[in-house]
Amino acid sequence: MQNINPINTIRKTSTGKIIWQYFMIILGVLMYTFAWSVFLIPQHIVGGGVAGISSIIF
Repeated sequence: MQNINPINTIRKTSTGKIIWQYFMIILGVLMYTFAWSVFLIPQHIVGGGVAGISSIIF
């Protein structure tokens, strides 16, 4: 049976994969921000949760 060390497994993640994951997170946040500022806020539509409360205050 092979002894698997979780720390070594985590460190084997490639740098390119990590950069791609951060890029996708940033892209998702930009799309979310665009949708709120272009579609929801100008039409006075309030979403749910904390974002909805901040939209009401804004």
